[in-house]
Amino acid sequence: MPIRLSGLASNMDTDSIIKELMKAQGLKKTKVENKLTKLEWTKDIWKDMNSKIYKFYTGPLSKLKTQGSFATKKATSSNESKVTVKAGTGAATGSHNVQVNKLASAQYVTGFKLDKDKNEIEVTGKTTLEDLGFAIDDGSQSTDGSKNEIVIKINNSGKTTNLYVTAETTLNDLVNACAKAGLNASYDNTQKRLFISTKESGIDNYFEMTTDTVVVTADREEVRNLLGYHNEGTSGSARFQMDQTIDTYTELLAITDRTKEQQKAFDEAEKKLKEYTKSNTIADVQKDYDSLTSNVENIKCPGKIEEEIRDKYKDLTNPPPEETILAEINEAVDSEKSKYVKYKLDEYEKINSGELPSTVTNRFYDNQTKMLGALKSAGIKDATNKIDNNNLDDIGIGTITVTDNVCSTSISGNKVSIISSDNSEIIYNGAKLEGTSNQVTVNGVTFELHGVTGENEKVTLTVANDTDAVYDMVRNFVKGYNELLQEMNKLYNADSARGFNPLTEDEKGSMTDSQIEKWEQKIKDSLLRRDDNLSGLLSSMRSNMAGSVTVNGKNLSLSTFGIVTGVYTEKGLLHINGDGEDPIYGGYEDKLKKALEENPEDVMAVLNKLADNLYQDMSNKMKGTSLRSALTVYNDKEMAKLEKSYKKDIATLEKKLKEVENRYYKQFTAMETAMSKLNSQSGQLSSMLGL
Repeated sequence: MPIRLSGLASNMDTDSIIKELMKAQGLKKTKVENKLTKLEWTKDIWKDMNSKIYKFYTGPLSKLKTQGSFATKKATSSNESKVTVKAGTGAATGSHNVQVNKLASAQYVTGFKLDKDKNEIEVTGKTTLEDLGFAIDDGSQSTDGSKNEIVIKINNSGKTTNLYVTAETTLNDLVNACAKAGLNASYDNTQKRLFISTKESGIDNYFEMTTDTVVVTADREEVRNLLGYHNEGTSGSARFQMDQTIDTYTELLAITDRTKEQQKAFDEAEKKLKEYTKSNTIADVQKDYDSLTSNVENIKCPGKIEEEIRDKYKDLTNPPPEETILAEINEAVDSEKSKYVKYKLDEYEKINSGELPSTVTNRFYDNQTKMLGALKSAGIKDATNKIDNNNLDDIGIGTITVTDNVCSTSISGNKVSIISSDNSEIIYNGAKLEGTSNQVTVNGVTFELHGVTGENEKVTLTVANDTDAVYDMVRNFVKGYNELLQEMNKLYNADSARGFNPLTEDEKGSMTDSQIEKWEQKIKDSLLRRDDNLSGLLSSMRSNMAGSVTVNGKNLSLSTFGIVTGVYTEKGLLHINGDGEDPIYGGYEDKLKKALEENPEDVMAVLNKLADNLYQDMSNKMKGTSLRSALTVYNDKEMAKLEKSYKKDIATLEKKLKEVENRYYKQFTAMETAMSKLNSQSGQLSSMLGL
């Protein structure tokens, strides 16, 4: 902004004069700004109103037009300690008899107490299976590169998960393997027991746990090594994940025509294997770097550097002193070491951040190629030999098997608590029915089974139409309808705000915050006064609710069932005669409740039709056009264009006003210059005349 010093010659406050002149010039801009402000306020009011209209449209109105909303049933049980019941819309009304023969159960195994391991140390989740007495193979390899390992096979409803047991495998690793197999499992450090169960009840949901000797092939060992399986610090959980990924990959590899889900699992397994390989490569580079920095003097032979430097001076007549040559040799050696260490460090940092430098790229992809090649070899599948030992006895659960839906364990006596999985069984109206859970649905009726009934005990279930629920649904519609109609009537019939315009900053400066708020609220309240879109929607709502429907030759309307409009001043609000929540109409006869109990089909036919008519009208009014977006009842697109136009006009007017202001300043400056010259000439003349 330029600094202007004006009025020095004329002694006039030209800044104030120009400011007043600009006020008159800026009236046109102020008018456009007022239009923009009102438009922005109108948009905000319509957005809020549209949200409420859409909520009513998708909520109470949509529910009232749906026949299923009137088919609500209620059910009661004569003995809720044994059976509770819930009826769906398709449930047959009437009384039904139910006997509960047995409840469904999941399979549970609770191990015996594990106090101390073989080293007399208290057992925790971190205790290894070996320290509990679990015999593991020594891991020695045969001439063909294979070796024996013990695996715990966890069979969850026909799907087997293998846990390869090593000297580092802990109780927590076993618990994690059970969880990965889809079971509930935990080791309680307070109770010192293993708790294992199926996640779902029913005889189809069971689990078994056995041990086998597995011949681990040389190919699997090669893959394991490339993945970092045997690296120091690799946890039992990580090893389990690696073995699981290998098994998944090789099982799916044998399937040529994979389903979409199988292909996804195959791709994810391959991705994991590559990530393991990359991590292992990074670990190897880290080892190299650690070795490099700890043995830096072995990086490059200093003798070669010394030979090169001494050769440089050997033919000179006056070579430098020996101490100078030695200093140069040491400096060169140190420089070479520093360069090499920095190079290796940069190399490690690159690979650790995901960028593979060329010297490591070959190593990484070579490892990856070896890994995938070994996986695809014929020998990757491990050979298993069933063994007859009681390894699982040592960890408190024993060998768990299921025969004819009965679970058993190799541990004798009652040390281990076992519950076999089972189906629920009921007799419903004389028919014997089974379910995999204690929630059984029959013919639209859902039973929650809580206990077994006595030999001749029957629970009576009664299903009836839920007139209270339907009544509440209608009342909620009327409430939502009235709330929306009241707000729309208020906006449409608001008092005029003629003569009220948005305040300028100067005007706000002379008013209190409360006065400003009241002034602006007066304008906002009137912005939708006599709005055409609002008028059309109000008319549609009132006319549709005042309509009639012919049912079985009878002309029926809302008033037939005691749903009436109030006095004229309410402008179409609805009331339900006999509604206890309505202080004026609550004392009238409750025709709606009576009709729902005696003739619900007629009520449904009328309300469905009237609601559907209004729903269709509102759908048409919310269709997208060139003026408005879809699901919008006001012309939002038109408003957006108008807003853009106003902003453009304001920018143009601001530019013109700046030009006018500059012209005024130029004119006053010219006047000041002329007056200054005149004053100067007048002074000279007076001096010459001796005045």
